[in-house]
Amino acid sequence: MKRRCLCERWGVPIVLPGGANRKPRGRELTKASGLPDKSRRSHPSRAGYGDVPGGAHCGSSKWEEERVALVSGLNHVAVLTADLDRFIHFYTRVFGLEVIFSERTPGLSHAILKISTNSWLHPAELPSNPYADGLGTMFQRGHLDHLSLTASSTEAFEQLRSRLIEARASDGRVDDLGSFRTLWFVDPDGMRGEVALIVDPSLSKIHDPRPIN
Repeated sequence: MKRRCLCERWGVPIVLPGGANRKPRGRELTKASGLPDKSRRSHPSRAGYGDVPGGAHCGSSKWEEERVALVSGLNHVAVLTADLDRFIHFYTRVFGLEVIFSERTPGLSHAILKISTNSWLHPAELPSNPYADGLGTMFQRGHLDHLSLTASSTEAFEQLRSRLIEARASDGRVDDLGSFRTLWFVDPDGMRGEVALIVDPSLSKIHDPRPIN
C-alpha cells in the first residue's frame, strides 16, 4: 500500500550576459526564469490548462468582478525531510515552533509544527525517499509537495469548492480530519493543492480522513 502524507492520505542556474555576478534586470529575469512576460498582452496556453480537456481553467469574468478574498492565509507547507528528528530540533530550537502532533509508522514518520494560530509546518520522513534533500539553486528546486490554503469561512470554503469543480480542478470530495475539513485540487502545473477549513485551531481532534457525503 502506497503511503501518503497526513493531509493527503486523509483524502539551470540563471546565466546572464555580463557575468554571473550581475543582477538580472526586468525581462532578463523573466526570460531566464521561464516566468511569463506580463508586458505582453497575451500568452500561449500551457498544456493541461484552460482549453485542454481535463485541465484546470483559470476562472471566469464573474470571478474577476467579485474580488473578495476567500482564503485567509497559508494553512501549512508540507516538506519532505531525510531526518524528521533533525528537522524538528532545528525548527523548535531556532524558530521556537511547537510540536503539536507526531506519528511514526514503518512507512511514514511525520509531525505538525505550529507557526501561528492558523499556520503550520508539516515535515514527513519516508524510507529511501529520493526527494528528501533540499536543492540549493533558486528556481531549480522543483515543486513543493503541496500547498494548503485556509478558507476564511464556511461560506468561502463552499464557494471555493464550487469554483474548483467548475474549473475541472477538483472532484469536490470533502474529507473530515477532525480539526479540519479538506478539499483537494490540482493546479495548472499539476501540483496538488488543498483548501482547509479549520474547525479546531488547537488541532487536538486530528484523525484519519473520513469522507463527508
